[in-house]
Amino acid sequence: DDDNDGVKNDVDLCPNTFASTTVDAQGCSEAQKTVDSDGDGINDPLDVCPGTQIGADVDSEGCSQAQRDSDGDGLSDLDDDCDDTPTGFPILANGCTDESALDTDSDGVVLLDSDGDGYSGAYTYDIDPVTGLRFNQTGDAFPSNPTQWFDRDGDGFGDNWGNPEWNATRDPSWPGEFVAGATNADYCPKTTPGLQVDEEGCHISQRDSDQDGVMDDADNCPNDPRGVDGYDDGCPYVPLAGDGEEGLFGVDAGVLMLALGGVGALLVVGIVVARILRRDDDDDEEYDEDDFFDDDDEEENILDILDRNKTTGLQRPRASPQPAARTAPPTRQRGPTGPPKKGPSGPPKQAARTVQRQPSKVSKKPVEPKKAGKKKISSEPDESGGAKVRRAKINVDMSIFEDWQEDDRNDAVEWVVGAFSDGEQERMVLMQLQETGWTAQQSRAICSLAKNWRN
Repeated sequence: DDDNDGVKNDVDLCPNTFASTTVDAQGCSEAQKTVDSDGDGINDPLDVCPGTQIGADVDSEGCSQAQRDSDGDGLSDLDDDCDDTPTGFPILANGCTDESALDTDSDGVVLLDSDGDGYSGAYTYDIDPVTGLRFNQTGDAFPSNPTQWFDRDGDGFGDNWGNPEWNATRDPSWPGEFVAGATNADYCPKTTPGLQVDEEGCHISQRDSDQDGVMDDADNCPNDPRGVDGYDDGCPYVPLAGDGEEGLFGVDAGVLMLALGGVGALLVVGIVVARILRRDDDDDEEYDEDDFFDDDDEEENILDILDRNKTTGLQRPRASPQPAARTAPPTRQRGPTGPPKKGPSGPPKQAARTVQRQPSKVSKKPVEPKKAGKKKISSEPDESGGAKVRRAKINVDMSIFEDWQEDDRNDAVEWVVGAFSDGEQERMVLMQLQETGWTAQQSRAICSLAKNWRN
């Protein structure tokens, strides 16, 4: 059923029906019933001779003279001057009987046995009304073939056979007999008349190519035996996971397939994750190089400064003119706040506001700039009232902040104090400050303020 319309090919008058189209018992849709492809006046479902030449006269079956061979002598009616020559009679080039090749008795009965097989005369027969097969056959259906004389199903292949391999499968009730060297033999001598047959006289419904008991017309896998556990449509059973079929190294075939598929999927996921991580690492390296390591030379260890100051004393930086006071643009909103608090909270805000910072209003007089990262040694009494303990304070240049950033800066310092108390690395704190909008220089200053507060 090539067009999958539910009507087998041998009875389908419309073999090219579109999928999912409703058809009648002859396999034709309503649209196909009205199609006349060759324009001969006979719609395709009823046209026995499609492709008729345009303008040619046709009979009721849609066949022109060039397409008909009424007497079956091998010449089309268009070229046959005698289109009613008896079957099996020798003919001339014009399609008429060659009288010189015939012998008759006194009653005019043809006695010629031109092929010497013992059968001669016009081939005649009766038709079984139920099966359509021929019986009461007389004469010679194949006057030029000495190995054939009758054709029970009328498909053009003789009933006799000459292949010894057919003997074992030949049904004894079938017509014909074994004739050594027989040609044009019919492997299926009882095919329903009118069905299309192959080179051995068999219709697809009579073939079982893979010998699995399902005929080819109903076998979806005609070349693959279905086996003892196969399906009714003739296809073999395909083992699935857990059915006990052994695969490689005795492992269940289905489980092995699933395992291999899982390994492949993990490899793909691993490659994707590795590429994402590599891209993130590259971005982090660029971020660190641009924002955090541009001032490494200015960061000094407190103990190194203490040791240096102990021998050389503190040096006051050279005074330089203070840059002009900066004011926030009138349209600018409050600056971004620091990251949200995490873990244990720091001291109250009021305490955070007591951190040493510059006045909110910038003086118009030049003042001496102070570099971030330089530390000042101060002596404070011990809480127990004992000897004074030397502690380092870091001088911070507050001019890098705008006046309107004061509250946000205090909140950020308070958050950093809490982060340091929780053991957060300074490098990570700097990164988080910059992610919330502070510049690298401002971030370092905020960390210095937080350290002073802790001290």
